[in-house]
Amino acid sequence: MNRKKGGVFESVQTLPRHSQHEFKYLVDGTEWRNDPDADREAPNESGGTNSLLVL
Repeated sequence: MNRKKGGVFESVQTLPRHSQHEFKYLVDGTEWRNDPDADREAPNESGGTNSLLVL
């Protein structure tokens, strides 16, 4: 990820069409958070959820 002006982080990736991708953000190296603007959430192996990006 790259830090942009105003403290915003950005990562540009090429992903296949008609696919789904689970992710979380690691904040300050200690706390995992979901994206409140994600398309959905999906259950994970730890009993919690991951953010889900649907393309």
